[in-house]
Amino acid sequence: DGEATFDELGRINDLGYGHGGADGIAAAFDGVPGGIPMRVYRARRGGETASVLATIDHDEDLGIYYVATAPDHGRQGLAGRLLAAALGEGRARGMRTSSLQSSAKGEPVYTRLGYVRDFRLNLYERRG
Repeated sequence: DGEATFDELGRINDLGYGHGGADGIAAAFDGVPGGIPMRVYRARRGGETASVLATIDHDEDLGIYYVATAPDHGRQGLAGRLLAAALGEGRARGMRTSSLQSSAKGEPVYTRLGYVRDFRLNLYERRG
């Protein structure tokens, strides 16, 4: 559904990517910065939020951001189904294309969904 909170978006991203505390992003999400048409979606399992993503409309492109699934709900197709729901709503609003950035772990998921890699970014992580 499109009823996720920014707390859920940050918490599930921190869980999904193994971050937290000072290294996490949850604290950065206290709402949408003014003027950004962001929507936040969640997939729930057993009453708890299991997967999240955010979208931003830009012209006719739907940007996909912060896709994450809690580790204990991974590999069940939740992110793909959540993305399909967000894309459907975007199309209903007039979005003609969608774009995203992916980690190496997520790239096979997006390839299966029909996305094509346009270029590669390097990800640098600070490790404890």
